[in-house]
Amino acid sequence: MDEKAYAELKAYLRRLGWALATLPVRDRDDIVEETREHVLARVEQGLSVRETLAALGQAETYGRRFVDEMEVSGALAGQRSLASLALLLRRAHRSAAAALTLLVLLVLSILALMAIAALVTKPFDPEHVGLWITSRGGLYVGTGDGSSVRRELLGNWIYPAAVLDLAAVWVLGRRILLWGTRRQAR
Repeated sequence: MDEKAYAELKAYLRRLGWALATLPVRDRDDIVEETREHVLARVEQGLSVRETLAALGQAETYGRRFVDEMEVSGALAGQRSLASLALLLRRAHRSAAAALTLLVLLVLSILALMAIAALVTKPFDPEHVGLWITSRGGLYVGTGDGSSVRRELLGNWIYPAAVLDLAAVWVLGRRILLWGTRRQAR
């Protein structure tokens, strides 16, 4: 390999190392070394350094794939909700699955907040807080004025209903979060 090709490989590997800066040093060094060995093996097969590096793509893009893979693997292996949520937030602008997951989680969070609000406020104003049905058949959770246009449906059963709602939101939210994280692995 001539000096110009060696300098081109060295510059590529340096940029790759920079692209992998968020990874642990050992992982970063392993990826850079494996890439160097791959390029040298392709050169021994008769390809030029330039052709081999062109096939790999830009160092930053090539490195980003490794970083993405490590992020997803870490989130899935740890089964930590915050790590998965952070991963999805970082990818929402470039992944429809991540954006959809976040949207569904937002809706579930609103449902959970409504249940918590009902649990907290019902003891202080039991006559006006609950699950209401309007004369037109609409349902809503919140406060009512006690008029004949609305009728409260659950009474004190709102407590177990709210707890069940919170449990369902928790289980469903975890499953959706896991689904969205797994979709990022593809």
